[in-house]
Amino acid sequence: MAKVLFLIYSKEMLESAITIALNSYKNKRYEDVKVIFLGEAVKNLITLSQETSTNLEELSMAGVIDSACFYSADKAGVKDDIVDKGITLAPVGERMAKYINSGYTVLTF
Repeated sequence: MAKVLFLIYSKEMLESAITIALNSYKNKRYEDVKVIFLGEAVKNLITLSQETSTNLEELSMAGVIDSACFYSADKAGVKDDIVDKGITLAPVGERMAKYINSGYTVLTF
């Protein structure tokens, strides 16, 4: 089975990507599923619909969410809001390299 990293950066695809990641995790479609947020997606994490907020919380509680981009959160002025959601802020380049070097397939949204 494959291991996948959902790299979510598009505000237009944010809610769909979170739902797809959750369904992939719950239905065991892959050996492992991880999620990283960057760019426009980071600032839009604080304006999600109620359903998607619930899905995000479920992903977070399951340990599927790796991190959100520290730089993107800082630039958008939402660092505290992201941390309050229980999401770790980290340098995304380092986090992506970890997963790519571990054989993860990157799915971008």
